[in-house]
Amino acid sequence: MAETKNKQKKSFFDNPLLSTKIKTAKVSFFPELLLGYLAAPILALISNAIINAYLLRYYTDVMGLTAEGWAGLFGTILPIASAVIVIIGNLVVGKIMENMKTKAGKARPLLILSLPLLALAIFMLFFAPYPEGDTISENIWTLILIAVGYNLYYAVAYPFYYTSHSALVNLSTRDSTGRSLLATGSNAAMVGAAGLAGMVVPFFLNFLFVPVMGADGTILSYDTEASYNNWRVFMIVLVVTAVLGILCEYYFTRERITEESFASRDESAAEQEKPAKAKVSMGKQISVCLKDKYWWLVILFFFFYQLGGQLKNNSITYYSVAWFGSSDLAGTISIVGAVPTAAGMVIIWPIAQKFGKAKSIKVGAILAFGFGLLGFIGYGGEVNSVSPIIPILAFVLKALGTVPAMYVSLALLSDVLDHQEALHGFRTDGFTMAVYGSIMIAMTGIASGIIIGLISVAGYSSATVTSTSIRNMTIWLFFGAEVICYAIIFILFNFMGVEKYSALDHEAIIADQRAEAEKEGREYVEPSVRLELEQKEAEAVIEAERISNLKSKCEKKGLSFEEEEAKYQEALAQKKALAEEKKKLADQKKADKEATAKAKYEALSQEEKAKVEAKKAAKAQKEVELRQAYNQMRAEIAEKEGRSAIAI
Repeated sequence: MAETKNKQKKSFFDNPLLSTKIKTAKVSFFPELLLGYLAAPILALISNAIINAYLLRYYTDVMGLTAEGWAGLFGTILPIASAVIVIIGNLVVGKIMENMKTKAGKARPLLILSLPLLALAIFMLFFAPYPEGDTISENIWTLILIAVGYNLYYAVAYPFYYTSHSALVNLSTRDSTGRSLLATGSNAAMVGAAGLAGMVVPFFLNFLFVPVMGADGTILSYDTEASYNNWRVFMIVLVVTAVLGILCEYYFTRERITEESFASRDESAAEQEKPAKAKVSMGKQISVCLKDKYWWLVILFFFFYQLGGQLKNNSITYYSVAWFGSSDLAGTISIVGAVPTAAGMVIIWPIAQKFGKAKSIKVGAILAFGFGLLGFIGYGGEVNSVSPIIPILAFVLKALGTVPAMYVSLALLSDVLDHQEALHGFRTDGFTMAVYGSIMIAMTGIASGIIIGLISVAGYSSATVTSTSIRNMTIWLFFGAEVICYAIIFILFNFMGVEKYSALDHEAIIADQRAEAEKEGREYVEPSVRLELEQKEAEAVIEAERISNLKSKCEKKGLSFEEEEAKYQEALAQKKALAEEKKKLADQKKADKEATAKAKYEALSQEEKAKVEAKKAAKAQKEVELRQAYNQMRAEIAEKEGRSAIAI
């Protein structure tokens, strides 16, 4: 055990320089949410958003992978065939994450490991030499380097970042409110990165895809050589932005749930002699997941959500050029479409808290389906035959329906993982986030392959971008695919009921942790209490540092430490008084609300009171029955797995 301890001390991620900057027990709005889950991931993800949105056009309009014969076939098969490699890559990363248990966590270290991989992969994506001939033999090295770069990015580098990034919400805290807040920030970062890419990049499209214009001002083709050289410059910006974002995300996030396993270890000599607790194998995680209907429902949700979204996102510029003669509409839609998604971030959580996450997603799916159908209205047979107002309006209204799926889905996935932990005694973050990452990453390639295949069948090339068959195809890719996917999501979520177990799951997890501590003869401290103690210790260290810094400042500037300290304490007292006043007002508001409710109840007739009490009794009885059924379910699962379960 001493040998193990020495190994832990030598761990690269145990270095104090790599410790998290987040010291609070509870989730903090700043800097944890704003920096760790919103601003930093936007910087980290914007390169991927740009690559996802424009790599396909780079292949078709710059590298010419929609030409007749082998090139179009290669462009179609590569991303679809690579999906298998991407899935394997994500599973491997999930396995690495499960085994990466350090003081920094098990997901956050992968953020650091992703830095050199992403830098190399982004360069490789655009490093392949420009095709010079019309046969495979003349371009074999180009095709090999394209395939290597594509798989290095999507199967290795990006999974290292994205799997760990996605797992952070699940591992951040058990507090439902705090986790919901972080899930909103994390999903908002995804939306924000895609939106920012959609708003900013269109201003550089004539630089990245140098157009050859017709007499009527529409795009006829592209200067492929100039475009090719410009992309090589642009990728340097992508690398620098990604590195800065990932470093910031690493330092301003914290894995409180992972830390529980470290905090629960007894450091006594007797405890060190005990054999290490066996790790949960990937096979065991897979077995649990495959038998869990809620896991299947949420995974299928992500599959169709990402499929529809990627077909829409990756086809928007083709749609814009085919129907309106330029990429300008793509930029306009991205800018205008950001309004409902940004506004939705503010209002969705109060709605989800009141009506439930699954129900919110289900209702949103209905809206997305209905409003998406507006995108099929008013088309003629020629370029500019439809008013741009119609697709913009359809896109904006449809975006309202997609808001719940964007912002609350990760928190719902966390509920599923908690439910599995409560029933089986362990979490399946490794396998689940590997599957989640596989879907979110591989779907980009699958969608790209589908788009290249379909537009190639329609006759698309860099010199033929506005034919009737291409225009008709882009309507279905841009509007139709997502409409169909949201119809499927609505059907799926009629069976999603994991949220009714959330409170019981948290009770069960704490009960199991306490029982394990008692069995091992050590004192059990609830995670929330432990985190509060840690926060007080951190605050004491910060206070000592403040006093030391103030003394140094006073000595250098010839100031009185006592006077400066008195000023600080006065300002601190005013701040505390203001906080206490706010709390007092909030408590009074709560008391007034309770008094109003009580008065309203007292004003009821005896018959009306009896109905109210009957409803309360029915609700209480329902909760009792749910608890009984839950305990029975836990007991049956524990018996099958050869262990005991504590009734809660």
